[in-house]
Amino acid sequence: MDKDKISPLLLTLKNWLTQDNIKFEQLPDETSIFRLGLELPNKYKFQVFQPKNKEFLVFHSQLRISPQHKDAMKAMTPKDLDNFLWTLKFRLLMINNAQFALHFEQNTTPPMLDRIDFVSRIFVEDLTRTTFFSYIDAINKGLIIANWTFLQLLGKGGSISEPHDLSFL
Repeated sequence: MDKDKISPLLLTLKNWLTQDNIKFEQLPDETSIFRLGLELPNKYKFQVFQPKNKEFLVFHSQLRISPQHKDAMKAMTPKDLDNFLWTLKFRLLMINNAQFALHFEQNTTPPMLDRIDFVSRIFVEDLTRTTFFSYIDAINKGLIIANWTFLQLLGKGGSISEPHDLSFL
């Protein structure tokens, strides 16, 4: 996209976010028409972007597992850890309009959960203010469910959502 030309879609999204008092910033990205970093009032961070030559928006967020919760998982029996991970997966499956992926450290035995990515996609032709915020809400719900699952099953060792930089996406 010509750097002097601003996408009408980007202007619309910025207007919606401003109206709802959601913090955002435009991030540099050579692979996308635009990329916005968002921070919700609960401090969860998102990115919304439109890849070049694509007619859809991508919503992305990520939770990095805290050292306290990694230690709690390491202390679990293999059966308890397996039950915990299945509980987490089943709870996250209940989220509409978002997918999740569990990422494990490969240099540990057994492999340790390191982060959870949440991703959603909507075609531009289907985008309305309502659908835009429903996709943000879906990912936010996933972040909350994951955080609550860790706090419930592993104890209150702090939040699993640590500050992270999503600019690598």
